[in-house]
Amino acid sequence: GSHMTKELRIVNGSFTVKKVLNNNVLIASHHKYSEVVLIGKGIGFGKKQDDVIEDKGYDKMFILKDEKEQKQFKKLLDYVDEKLVDISNDVIYHISNRTNHSLNEHIHIALTDHIAFAIKRQQQGFDMKNPFLMETQSLYPEEYQIAKEVIDMINEKAGLCLPEGEIGFIALHIHSALTN
Repeated sequence: GSHMTKELRIVNGSFTVKKVLNNNVLIASHHKYSEVVLIGKGIGFGKKQDDVIEDKGYDKMFILKDEKEQKQFKKLLDYVDEKLVDISNDVIYHISNRTNHSLNEHIHIALTDHIAFAIKRQQQGFDMKNPFLMETQSLYPEEYQIAKEVIDMINEKAGLCLPEGEIGFIALHIHSALTN
């Protein structure tokens, strides 16, 4: 009787692990969304394929509807370290909270990729000049302000000091995620 329906409801809201990408990120399937990326501290630890994750057993979820995007994201995670994926997820979460607007899912790939390279360049001592900094600031003041907060977050979490030009680059990423 009632036990049966309860059982069903649990299955309904749960995810099945397809691939563990690292300790904090995994790809899972869900009957309604098909493939999703789930993010949570330690969510991937000790998990294997076909394990079940309860709905709400994660911090963030996003859907990469496009198969190409899923492939790109998986590839990206092969060469970007775990800490950076975490930072990037925090940053994207911050952006969506600040803009109060749904973001184009592609930002998960584009921004993570961008931050990874920005950090790499910084470590190798290259300074990327951004000739469009002032234009970006006057065209997209709101995105620019959020990008400033993002750079502060990255610097603080990664122990870096990214060049000011990065604010402009990230502002453009934010803008394109808002406008699709």
